[in-house]
Amino acid sequence: MNLRGLRDRLRRYPKPDDDAGVRKMVADQWRTIAQRTPTYLRGYRDRPGSKDRAQRRAEWIAIMATGKDLHDPICCVYLELGCGAGRNLAAMQRWDMHAYGFIGIDVCLEAIVEARFAVVDADLRCANILSLRTLPKADIILTCGFLGHVPPADLIPLLRKMLTAAQRRIIMVEEPGHGELAKGPRAWGAAKSTGSYALWLHDYDMPFKALGWAVKRTPLPEDLRAPAATEMLVVERA
Repeated sequence: MNLRGLRDRLRRYPKPDDDAGVRKMVADQWRTIAQRTPTYLRGYRDRPGSKDRAQRRAEWIAIMATGKDLHDPICCVYLELGCGAGRNLAAMQRWDMHAYGFIGIDVCLEAIVEARFAVVDADLRCANILSLRTLPKADIILTCGFLGHVPPADLIPLLRKMLTAAQRRIIMVEEPGHGELAKGPRAWGAAKSTGSYALWLHDYDMPFKALGWAVKRTPLPEDLRAPAATEMLVVERA
């Protein structure tokens, strides 16, 4: 690659401290992911009965989120942020057939279209979650491998909106850390270079503590873990 080509390539990426540029880069990455990666949706489809790790993880999340592990169905409204093709929502729908409703939001239109085949009578919306002034109210708000892709400057504002919208609890299946950038553009000095794909390992205890909430942490079973999804973090209303 010549010098001009290298300069053009580097211009694709904002500086790490350019909050607006980073926000746009991340949104563009996930908005167009299905168009650029033909296997993306296939990997996030709901496959009941499948023994692959992603599907088993979705079923485990559903059991925990719906209270079936406590034999205490709570019959409520569920909201998943970054719902993708609806695998987690579909699993929760199977476990809580008496739920009042399911809401999913994702920036990728192709994923939302796919989710409409998997999740029956759900409110599925294509939107950039970080651009929403408020979130729909729901008893339980779920994220799975989503918050790690939220730029640090946007994390606390989003957590505030989640706390306002959640009527019972927030469940986050994420990979916590200490604020380090695990993956990202080479120019950012990330531990692993991934082009415009960025993954931050946020410290969730600190912002929730600053907001006056405590986080309960449960490690995922070893055979269900994946990058960006290693622990279940729960914030519960009294």
